[in-house]
Amino acid sequence: MGRNFPAPKFKTMKLYFNKRKIREIIQSVENGIGHVVPYTGEDWGVPEDNTPGIMIVGDDGIYIIGNEKAEKSPVKSGLVAYARGCSPRNPYYREMKEKIWGGDDSGEFLCLEDAKRLLLGGKAPYVEVTPTTLTWGS
Repeated sequence: MGRNFPAPKFKTMKLYFNKRKIREIIQSVENGIGHVVPYTGEDWGVPEDNTPGIMIVGDDGIYIIGNEKAEKSPVKSGLVAYARGCSPRNPYYREMKEKIWGGDDSGEFLCLEDAKRLLLGGKAPYVEVTPTTLTWGS
């Protein structure tokens, strides 16, 4: 999948995520009664209306969230999976986010079926980021 957001300050970086938390997020999306377009008006992976899926987001850290309609934010509900070292619990998470993701906030959408196939098949879910690509895997 091509990247249309600011280039990171390195050649390649693999971001690892907690598989249990990714499974919880995917289950929440599967069980959701509605799905929202997480961001609109951008050309970097906006899903069709109501397409269930997940997003990797770089803003206040780097994390994965689902797009199910919910009364609480992903952070308040606990349905957020931060990349290792990129959580606000790390005092250097802002620097890590900028080095890995770049300075601007952005995200990339992945439909639910692809998320299940790509992130739950192996031992450790990851997203590999390069200046021009973003690859999901496990």
